[in-house]
Amino acid sequence: MKLGFQVEVVSGDALTYPSDLFVTKYSPRSGGIDRQVISRLAKEGIQGDLKPRLGHSVLVDKPQSVSHAPILIVGAVSVFELGYSNLKILGADMLRNAESQGFKGSHLHTTLHGINNAARGNDEVEAFRALLLGFADAYHNGTYPNSLEKITIVERESHRAALMQDALTRFMYSDTSSETRARRAVEDTTPKPNNIINTNAQDIADEDAPHIFVAMPFAEQFDDIYYLAIRPAIEACGFLCIRLDQDESAFTGDIMDQVRAQIDSASFVVALLDTANPNVYLEVGYAWGVDTPAILILKDGDPVPFDVRGSRLLLYKQMHKLKTQLQQEINNLTD
Repeated sequence: MKLGFQVEVVSGDALTYPSDLFVTKYSPRSGGIDRQVISRLAKEGIQGDLKPRLGHSVLVDKPQSVSHAPILIVGAVSVFELGYSNLKILGADMLRNAESQGFKGSHLHTTLHGINNAARGNDEVEAFRALLLGFADAYHNGTYPNSLEKITIVERESHRAALMQDALTRFMYSDTSSETRARRAVEDTTPKPNNIINTNAQDIADEDAPHIFVAMPFAEQFDDIYYLAIRPAIEACGFLCIRLDQDESAFTGDIMDQVRAQIDSASFVVALLDTANPNVYLEVGYAWGVDTPAILILKDGDPVPFDVRGSRLLLYKQMHKLKTQLQQEINNLTD
């Protein structure tokens, strides 16, 4: 399916990124960027309801404390319901509301949604793809701003931005066919940039698709291990990769309910035991209790905690070899 606008992913801060329009969501009980935006706008004294109903929107023309661009806030479902199908709806609603609010610019930006979601486990790449397919629905239905030429997805974390840039090359590609090049050569005007969604990758992930749950400390120092070793190994084995980002203060109540639900339905748990994080051990203990197989990873040379001394450990020395080790371990368990 051809789109009449480009889509790109960049690493940066969505709150300060320059474009003609910043589009975000309002999702009840969210602790993400939408909460930051609404809080800052409220402190700025912006009048009116900044929490639109599902499918509706509010436009803030001249924010002072958040963005260089006008802000469009689009109502979404709660974070507990923000799975792949609702992320696809959100993507379509973003463009539909931009059109209905009279957007006439050529460039809008947003950020990833449904990613840092400890309330609901989503595979990062699949959540991104669902959003893209929502954009495609809006384009196909003609419910998008005709002036739109580019959508930029802005992600603060460089590892995640790189992951999504790679995913984008698999989901979409530029229209460089010989027919298109020939047509452009004889046209008097330069057409708007086109992208094509790969028709082999159009179906969003099933909510019950086989997944592996990753239990690991939620700290920046472990991003390399996750994005360069653990996640690629899981993806290469054909599983979705679920990691619930959370800080220490959030490890209670609804979050723990979601952790249990994800472990209950997981094919395996992959647990990084570095630093002996208590939350990780809690998740491993629960996995053992419900008979979900757990693959335990520990840096070679680190002390082996008493709790797991009798268990099989996947010891790693170099991160670039951990991906191969983990992939082999998963394949051995699935044979």
